[in-house]
Amino acid sequence: MTHTKHSHKIKDKTVYTKPPAFKVHLLEQESIRTFYRNRLKGKLTPLTGEIDTDWLKIKEAITKEVEESIGYKKWKNRKRFRTWNEEIQGAIEEKKASYRKYLQNKTMDYYIEYKRHGAIVRKMTQGQRRDDWEKFVKTLERDVTGTQRRGFKIFTQLQMQERDKLKI
Repeated sequence: MTHTKHSHKIKDKTVYTKPPAFKVHLLEQESIRTFYRNRLKGKLTPLTGEIDTDWLKIKEAITKEVEESIGYKKWKNRKRFRTWNEEIQGAIEEKKASYRKYLQNKTMDYYIEYKRHGAIVRKMTQGQRRDDWEKFVKTLERDVTGTQRRGFKIFTQLQMQERDKLKI
């Protein structure tokens, strides 16, 4: 009997994607809400009395009508900086060009130039993020007398993040 030093597990190569989400915010509009309600009334058939089959019928009717009346959200890959402007884009291009120069000629002058461009990009993005945060806080302050949905949503997300950090 031979023993191997390391046990190698086969990794699950299943690609997990986010489940489709509906554009539920569109139901706030009265015309879309009545359109959805009328379509759903037409699709719901009399129930048979069996819980499993009735549940499947209701679930299928709701999802089908939601698909047709309001549709799905498109998931966005937000790896990019949210408020990308031409000035930041130009600075990043300069940084990349200086990095390519450094890779071609590995001298201290090219390295210092690359690091200087990196610092410039970092300061620009920090300033832009700071400005965006100030705008965001101002919108929350203006929304204090309104519906306060955005502030409540952020507060619950922060609570969930803190709950995830707790060690029991």
